[in-house]
Amino acid sequence: MRVWPLEEDAMADANVGGKVTISGSDARHISTVLRQKKGDKLRLSTPDALIYEATIEAVEKDFISARITGGPFSSKLKKPDITLAFSISKPQIMELVAQKAVELGCNNLIPVITKKSFERSISPNKMERLNKIIHEAYKQSGRGVPMKLSDPMPISELPSADLKVVLWEDEINLSLNSALSSADSPSSVIVLIGPQGGLEAREVEELRMSLFKTAGIGPLILRAETACVAVLSIVSYHFGRLER
Repeated sequence: MRVWPLEEDAMADANVGGKVTISGSDARHISTVLRQKKGDKLRLSTPDALIYEATIEAVEKDFISARITGGPFSSKLKKPDITLAFSISKPQIMELVAQKAVELGCNNLIPVITKKSFERSISPNKMERLNKIIHEAYKQSGRGVPMKLSDPMPISELPSADLKVVLWEDEINLSLNSALSSADSPSSVIVLIGPQGGLEAREVEELRMSLFKTAGIGPLILRAETACVAVLSIVSYHFGRLER
C-alpha cells in the first residue's frame, strides 16, 4: 500500500483517534487518480519514520480528511545507510536512477561532477523535477523515510562513510562482494558509479587517497544506470536489508 507523508500542521494529531488532513497534489492523486473514497484505508508517514493507519472520512478534489486508526509502526530501513554517488548523466538517465534508487532503499543520492560528466551542474528546474520523481517513488514504494537528494558536488567533497566503494572497470583483483565483506557491520556505505565514459585514472587515484576501495562487478560491461540498480540490489542483499 502507498504511504502518504503527513504535513507539518497535522503532526500534533498524529496519534490513534486523531484527525489529519492531506492537501495539494497528494490529495488530488488520492481522489482523482486512485479514486479512493470515504471509508477507504490510508497509510501515513511522519518524518521520524513512523507509519500510521487511517480511514478516510471526507474526500474533496484538493482536500482529504482522515482519522488515525492504528500505529505507530516503525518503518526505518535496516543499516547500513546507503549513499549512491552517481556521475551527472543525461536527464532521462538521472530520473530513472533517482526513481529506482528510492525503490531499492537508497538513503541518499548525490549527483557527482566528474571529468566526463554529461553536465557540470543541474539546473534548478531539473533538480525540482528529480525531487518530484523521488517524492512519487517514495509514496509508491511504501517506505517511511524519503530519500535525500544532494546538490551536485565534485569527488573531493563526497561525504565520509564506514565503507566507501567505487566501481571501476579496470579493477580485476577486488570484487564488489569482497569489498563489501571487508567491513564489519558498517553503519554507512557510499558507492560511486562513474560516467558512461568511465573515470579517469587521476580521479580513481584521488578516490583511493580518500579511502575508496576500487571494485569490479564482473565481466560484463553495464550501462551506468544498470550498474546503479545492480549495486543497490547487491549492497542491500549483502547486508540483509531486504529481510523483514
